[in-house]
Amino acid sequence: MDTTNAKMMLGYMDDDDDEILDYDGNLDLSTDNEDEDEAESVQEYNMQQYPETPDEKIHWQEQIRMIHLRSHLNQLMEKVRHAHYVTDKTREELKKCRSQIQQYESERDDLFAEIQGKESEGNKSAVHRIRAAHQRVCGELEGEQNLEKMIIERLDQAEYELALAEVERGKFLLAEDDLLHREHKLSQEKTDMAMVRLAKEETLARQALTHRRKDDRTRRDVKLDAERRHAQAIEEAERSHERANKYLQKTMDKLKQREQQEAERYKTDMSKKMDMLLKLKNDITHNRENLRAIRARDKAAERKEMEEEKREREIIKMQGGNPEEMLLVKKRRNEVEKQRNQFEADQKLKKAAIMQKILTEEENIKRRRQQQPYLWKSPNKEADL
Repeated sequence: MDTTNAKMMLGYMDDDDDEILDYDGNLDLSTDNEDEDEAESVQEYNMQQYPETPDEKIHWQEQIRMIHLRSHLNQLMEKVRHAHYVTDKTREELKKCRSQIQQYESERDDLFAEIQGKESEGNKSAVHRIRAAHQRVCGELEGEQNLEKMIIERLDQAEYELALAEVERGKFLLAEDDLLHREHKLSQEKTDMAMVRLAKEETLARQALTHRRKDDRTRRDVKLDAERRHAQAIEEAERSHERANKYLQKTMDKLKQREQQEAERYKTDMSKKMDMLLKLKNDITHNRENLRAIRARDKAAERKEMEEEKREREIIKMQGGNPEEMLLVKKRRNEVEKQRNQFEADQKLKKAAIMQKILTEEENIKRRRQQQPYLWKSPNKEADL
């Protein structure tokens, strides 16, 4: 691209772009109206702070063209730097290759002199060995020389590309000078706009301070009014508290009287239940003694039954009957009778345990009623209240 193309890049861009880019590459989402307002503010600020200048404001389309030109110039500069890097690297490779060639040539000459010495001595085995080494060094030397030619060709190409890059870069020197001037101007415009924004922010801050002071006065007035109403509410609450204390004292007297009556009634009921529980306990103790006697009797009866069973078995056998079947029927009848007796005893024990739980629960309820009487509000109490 030549200087004419650079001027075209600076002068012509499409006007259909809807998005606005700042110089630093960020997307500016402000609208045209906002730009006009900002421009007017800048002009106002300049009229107040700076003398008028004939320069026009850089439009956003011009800013986009400047961004594209700066990007192109950066690419050209990067291309020149890359060409310098490739050229320097190729020269370094050529230097190393030539150093290696000199080393191989020195080694080749040393081996040739050594071959001549061994031939004069007539040492054929050493001559063959040294000649093999000489041929190897000559082969490596030839390879390095071929590599040198390739590196020289690459170096010529790199220097040619470097020259092209520098020539192309030189075509944009005037355009870059103009771009630097415009960038400086754009930076100044942004500084002016920032100063305008700062002035607006200071104005808004002063307005906010005024509003805050007004709000503070309003809050003070509201606070004083709230304190006055609070004092009136406290006085009214004290009067209500006195009336409530009188009513509460009467209510507490009624509650105490009713609680005493309930306590006496509860004491009478508990006395009856305790008597019933003692009677039940005595019955259980008596039943346990009876059970022990029954178990002892059952053991004696079991021994007697076994002896009786043995005699019956012998009698049945003597009579020609089936002793197993007849004794099994008899044993089952006896087991059913034992189970029935055991079931009746268990039922009595369960009844006693249930009564014990009932008494314990009533005792707990009594204790809670004494500790938290407000949880038990009977309909009669509410009617009295």
